[in-house]
Amino acid sequence: MQIGEYLSASQKKRAIRRKRFLYAFYIFLGCVFLFGIFWLIFLSPVFKVRNIVVQGNSSVSNQDVINLIYSTFKEKHNFIDFLLGANNILALPNKISSSDMSSVPDLLNIKISKNYFTREISITAKERDQFAVWCFMPKGFNVDSGDISNASGTIVNQESDERCYWFDKSGLLFKEGFDSEGGVLMAIHDYSQAPTGIGSFILPQQRFIPNMISIINLLRNSGLNIKEVRLNDIGLEEIQVKTYNGPDIYFSIRFDPDACLSSLEKIMSLPNFNALQYIDFRTQNRVYYK
Repeated sequence: MQIGEYLSASQKKRAIRRKRFLYAFYIFLGCVFLFGIFWLIFLSPVFKVRNIVVQGNSSVSNQDVINLIYSTFKEKHNFIDFLLGANNILALPNKISSSDMSSVPDLLNIKISKNYFTREISITAKERDQFAVWCFMPKGFNVDSGDISNASGTIVNQESDERCYWFDKSGLLFKEGFDSEGGVLMAIHDYSQAPTGIGSFILPQQRFIPNMISIINLLRNSGLNIKEVRLNDIGLEEIQVKTYNGPDIYFSIRFDPDACLSSLEKIMSLPNFNALQYIDFRTQNRVYYK
């Protein structure tokens, strides 16, 4: 073998060894880099939540709102979130759906913002407005007569058998309430439906709920001295309003009653208003009174 060929072969071997060393070195650096990233994200305190601030809530406690965030994480997390852990700001949810909030029906929605520099999560909660109260009345109870015996003659305890719930403008029952008569704090007495409870709607046909909301608004703006607002039969789709020393008033929940207010005010201005027996708005764009 000539000297030139020997040097060339030796140089090739050194070049191969150098490449292998560089490959191994780069692989080592890559492993160190990946381990560093893994440690930074999964193990270090860099992404650990330092503080959670809740605002906008009044009836719902801060802890209930925070528990909702963590319960949503437990139900919806994936494998990566599982590795990150519940205290990692990257793993906790960025939003909560309406279905996730069903466990806290007082909440209408919440907004979540994250500050990755301070590791702080800010939660703005919006609670449902207490629009009015819906009371499922004991069978056989009569507000007018004070009769509290049902058809079988059993004495009915109104306070224990009556079920009242606050509802918002969407018609959702979301919180236990209490009965009242007339005024701004209005209660609707339901003698037709069986109690449904929190999380359900005041009417089975939800398309009628906006009309029911409009009826309540109309009554609040009318100045009537209201004794009772009642749903006698859900199948008839109508509301009866009983007044003190005045006529009964009937509304249909099948259509919007906003146009009825001006007619009602005109009838209320009649000198014999208190002597009337009834005012009937159950026919759209028509009013009957006697």
